[in-house]
Amino acid sequence: MRTKQETQHFSHHHALVPLEGEELNCYGCKTKIIEPFHGCISCDYFLHESCLKTPRFLRHPSHPQHSLTLIPTPTYSSRSFLCDACGCEGNSFSLSCAECDFDLDLYCAALPTALELREKHEHVVTLAFESPHSIICCDICGKNINPKSWIYYCESCDFGVHLVCAAQHKRESTKKNEKEKQKDTNVESSQRDETEEEKEDRERSGNEKQNKKAKAKDKNSKKKNGKEKKGKAAKVENFQRDDEPEEETAEDHGKSVSQEYQKMLMRDMENQLILQAMDNANDYIGYGSTKYYYY
Repeated sequence: MRTKQETQHFSHHHALVPLEGEELNCYGCKTKIIEPFHGCISCDYFLHESCLKTPRFLRHPSHPQHSLTLIPTPTYSSRSFLCDACGCEGNSFSLSCAECDFDLDLYCAALPTALELREKHEHVVTLAFESPHSIICCDICGKNINPKSWIYYCESCDFGVHLVCAAQHKRESTKKNEKEKQKDTNVESSQRDETEEEKEDRERSGNEKQNKKAKAKDKNSKKKNGKEKKGKAAKVENFQRDDEPEEETAEDHGKSVSQEYQKMLMRDMENQLILQAMDNANDYIGYGSTKYYYY
């Protein structure tokens, strides 16, 4: 029983499953597979997604009289066919008209009807299914083009190129554009990274400045608080010193004693003078009234 992811293709008797991760050759177009694809591992049968989805019947402008049928294996006795577009031999998938012996490989059948070759020509070149001249040279490689093969052609400029040369130039141009876009993307990413780094540097620098300012402010605050504490302590000390009695030195003590002794002598002298004055008064009044006072 097939799963939902399995696909049964008319070209193979086993169901094909989606695969990826390996570089293999596609059985339908004989080119390298570099993207997810379908295949049968037991038979080594692999198909591109585009080849797997190629329609069984196709109306193509190069052969408008009949429909082309998808043939997985050439039906000619040689088991090969010649592509009427590029003249190359093929032995895989083809879109064929059995009535006219007309065959196209899948690559040529999918070619665009118009193409821009900006680095080679200023005008859009169109797909011509027959050569406009019996002899014409490719304006890219310089070699003659088979008059029975298709070409990309600009009628106004008589500019013609091989299908292969046009495709190769288109691939190279596409790769170049992709590289330029990738380069621009890398430059933008680098500039964005530099801008982010500059922003981080500015933020880091700003934070460092703020930290320095905060530290300086804290340091000044501590200094100020220290000075205030010292000032308060000095005031308290001075206040306590003012309240405390000054210690008396030996010299000051001697002076104090001398001053007290002089005061005592002065009081004695004053008492003696008072007594003398009283004696003088008794001498004048009479001795019997005199009272003696001793100190």
